[in-house]
Amino acid sequence: MQRGACSEYSGIEVTNYYDRTDIESWSYTLLPVWIITYKYKGKIYPFAINGQTGKLYGSLPADTGRLIAMSSLIAGIAFAFGMLGGIFFI
Repeated sequence: MQRGACSEYSGIEVTNYYDRTDIESWSYTLLPVWIITYKYKGKIYPFAINGQTGKLYGSLPADTGRLIAMSSLIAGIAFAFGMLGGIFFI
């Protein structure tokens, strides 16, 4: 049915052609990229890791008070072991 409708045309002539190829900005990504999106205390945190270079992108939630407490605890334990090691190995 369509062949009969197109039988009177022998070819196609393009009279108007507009092709826009402007590139405003670009960037590249090295693969593999691992993307993690998680929810913590009602807020969504996107995080990406470049598997080739190991660079990290994004922000992780951190409880400042808990971070200071854990750092102090670890430093105190390390100091205590250092002092005990100094007493026993003099």
